[in-house]
Amino acid sequence: MDRNQIYTVGAISSETMTTGTDGSYSGSIALSQPRILEKIFYDRGDLVTGCDITVVDGDSGETFWTQENLGTNDLVKYPKLLSQGSTGTDISTEYQKPFTKSLSITLVQGGDTKTGVLYAYWR
Repeated sequence: MDRNQIYTVGAISSETMTTGTDGSYSGSIALSQPRILEKIFYDRGDLVTGCDITVVDGDSGETFWTQENLGTNDLVKYPKLLSQGSTGTDISTEYQKPFTKSLSITLVQGGDTKTGVLYAYWR
């Protein structure tokens, strides 16, 4: 899958994720201005099958994508969150989350010194 053929958005950021000898990685994609996250492209590279990823809003600490046991293929995610009604309960209307600071990325069980890339497509 060619990450640039999916569709064009306002900006693309990327983070190369190279694991340590314990198979873990922690890093972030910093923003120079507030943006809306359109999609995430996970380029597996040579990360091992079965690794786990968590992506968090670096400002609020809110987790918006967690996936365990990633497979052998690259992956595209279109992260959306549920809106909340006046009582604080989730309703079925979804929205794209605005970010002001960064995306924090944590990867575990990725294999000894393996590399993949996470691309963030912004509006």
